Amino acid sequence: MYLILLIIPIILILLYYASEISYKNIIKVTHHILSQNEVDELYLLMYKFHNICLTYNIEYFIIGGSLLGSYRHSGLMPWDDDIDIGIMEKYQYILESIYFIQVLEKNNMIITKPNEISFGYKIYNKNTEFPFIDIFIYEEKSELNNKTKIIFKYDYPKLMWPNEFFYKEELYPLKKYKFGPLNLLGPNNAKKYLTRSYGLSCFYFIINSHNHHPDKKTYFKFSPLIKREVVYPSITFD
Repeated sequence: MYLILLIIPIILILLYYASEISYKNIIKVTHHILSQNEVDELYLLMYKFHNICLTYNIEYFIIGGSLLGSYRHSGLMPWDDDIDIGIMEKYQYILESIYFIQVLEKNNMIITKPNEISFGYKIYNKNTEFPFIDIFIYEEKSELNNKTKIIFKYDYPKLMWPNEFFYKEELYPLKKYKFGPLNLLGPNNAKKYLTRSYGLSCFYFIINSHNHHPDKKTYFKFSPLIKREVVYPSITFD
């Protein structure tokens, strides 16, 4: 009898906190739905860029919403509209070289370095500036505890996303992640990075974010995330 009286308040407290978490996360989320043509272009961009990086020994890793999409959905989330990757600063000179720019041009791609917001580079098709790949440049930073952090090089992303960093042992060695029909490179321990960046709720709930689409087309969706939705290209890759 006494045990039951003790358990009931505990259950009520747990139910209360569960309802609070659900209430805060069950929100209306507005996102753009990419057209099938845009989905195809985005996957094709990443397919070509991945192969170029392998050919020229450029080490990249998916980050942010792209890593979350790969980890949680095994592909591009239908409310995401770009691909985010990280590259260490030691490869930055390659990205800015004439030779690399020419290689991209042969693949109908352009690389730019935004002046208004410093974070790295954008890659998109010659005939359109959307959709695109965002390339964030990272650098190493040693800490007093002898741990090495992999952090954003530029101030803007450091201020905007202060928790989106890796410890060196979380990032390396890189491993493959399924991203629709592609196998992209990503961190060795994605869960620690995603938990630190977005909180544990990111594995169960949709988190609101802005989109980049020039027409700002949107749709409505509610969390918690029950169905692991993903969009695939209509084209095939070798």
